[in-house]
Amino acid sequence: MNEPDIEAPAIADYIADLSKELAVMARSARMDLLAYLLEMATDEAKARSRDRAEPMTPPKNGQHS
Repeated sequence: MNEPDIEAPAIADYIADLSKELAVMARSARMDLLAYLLEMATDEAKARSRDRAEPMTPPKNGQHS
C-alpha cells in the first residue's frame, strides 16, 4: 500500500459518513457529549477530504501561506 495519499480523500469521506450516522444515533440516545465528539470528527474528516482533494498550488509572488 504505497499510495495512501491517493486514497486519503475517499477514506476521509467514508469516515465523515460513518461518524455523522453515529452522531445521529448518539444524539437520539441522549448521549450529547458523544454526539458532539462525533460531530467534531465528522467536521474534521470533511476538512481532511477537502484538503487532500484540492490540488496544491504554489504561492503567488513568492508569498508563503
